[in-house]
Amino acid sequence: MGRILITGATGFLGARLLRRLAPTHEICALVRTLPPGTPAGITWLVQDLGAKAWAAQLPPSIDAVFHLAQSPRFREFPEQAADIYAVSAGATMHLLDWAAQAGARSFTARASSRSARRRRS
Repeated sequence: MGRILITGATGFLGARLLRRLAPTHEICALVRTLPPGTPAGITWLVQDLGAKAWAAQLPPSIDAVFHLAQSPRFREFPEQAADIYAVSAGATMHLLDWAAQAGARSFTARASSRSARRRRS
């Protein structure tokens, strides 16, 4: 059993991965807001990944990271490009740095934009 951090754990991809891995792994779920009826047995960390300063205390050690979060404003491009960039690139860099220090052997970054479409004028 390994310790795994999942960002976007309440999203389309993250929620499915969390359900699959939770029975056999120690899960730390990094989310923007706690889901209703928070499942037991999971360490929930609340953090807006677009924020400049992070308040969430990430664990000192981790085996794997699945960075599946995306900006909630992804449909508002280009007006919300700064937030989209902060979550997509900024949070990824922050997590990569932490994961290296925490001893992660694996880092997977992926986002689902299944409903993202460019708005037409």
